[in-house]
Amino acid sequence: MIELCAALDAAEAAAWDRLGGPTNTDFRTIRALESKIDARRADSLGAAVWRAKRLARAFINEWDTTEIRLLAAHVDRDLAAFSH
Repeated sequence: MIELCAALDAAEAAAWDRLGGPTNTDFRTIRALESKIDARRADSLGAAVWRAKRLARAFINEWDTTEIRLLAAHVDRDLAAFSH
């Protein structure tokens, strides 16, 4: 999963660095990567930390409440898996 996380970070950085801003293709790529990540449980502590940091960023950047709740549920699931 950490490879998907890195790919999403790279896709977002490239999209926002693009002259003129992100394109529709950028947004489709980002959403596709997010969906793949959402469908997986964190398989390493690094992936769980990445998702927790993304949740913090969601709060800071005032993302949509529904997105924040979904991300929080995934973080909670990850914490449960790594707390044993």
